[in-house]
Amino acid sequence: LEHQGEREGYVRAQEIEAQTWLLSIALCARFQGRGHGAWALREASRLLFEARNARCLMAEVIEANAAARQLFEVAGFIQKPVEAQEGLDIARFTLYAETPRRPADHSPSKRR
Repeated sequence: LEHQGEREGYVRAQEIEAQTWLLSIALCARFQGRGHGAWALREASRLLFEARNARCLMAEVIEANAAARQLFEVAGFIQKPVEAQEGLDIARFTLYAETPRRPADHSPSKRR
């Protein structure tokens, strides 16, 4: 991520199985709290769903990192139960692609 020519951080996406991607995001401390991380997460999610046909996005966050947990929650990710991993409590978040909806049929034969 760059803003006005200065590197702020990164978003990393790794396909861990077919149509399932693991995301990680990091911002330099001085850029946190300005909405840049939320924008980057939304854009990365949109690109993965649209360009890579992703069906599921996942993230793993250290439970004590309240800012990261809030970032994923606000973006619509659902938190799964916390699990201990290598001595740390890890919160797992998941976001699924929306189920495609058929447009309403407004043809004359369907109207009353």
